[in-house]
Amino acid sequence: MANVRRTSGEVATHWVSMQFAVLIEPFEVTLSEPDRIGNLTWFGEGDVPAGLHPALPGLLDRVAPHLGWSATRA
Repeated sequence: MANVRRTSGEVATHWVSMQFAVLIEPFEVTLSEPDRIGNLTWFGEGDVPAGLHPALPGLLDRVAPHLGWSATRA
């Protein structure tokens, strides 16, 4: 679990993020809400794009050892 605090303009927000790790077959994953999610893309170490949710860098740092990655900042 992670606490994510951020400010957008003058609005402060607090998110509680529950994170789970599962073993999946990537080719079996499908979008269940294609009207809300434009695409599904898999990224490897060093390929994670910038500009994603601000909680992502901390999550990647926590899971990096379990993925065989070095600590990464997206």
